[in-house]
Amino acid sequence: MSEQQEAPAEQPLGGVLVMTATAEVIRPAVEGEQENEEP
Repeated sequence: MSEQQEAPAEQPLGGVLVMTATAEVIRPAVEGEQENEEP
């Protein structure tokens, strides 16, 4: 039973880390694309 409670607790933490890391990679990429599109 305790193992099941630990698993869901780790999922949200991992999701936040993944979303944060992804946002850091996407933000500069999107900004760079917008700057390239505009003269």
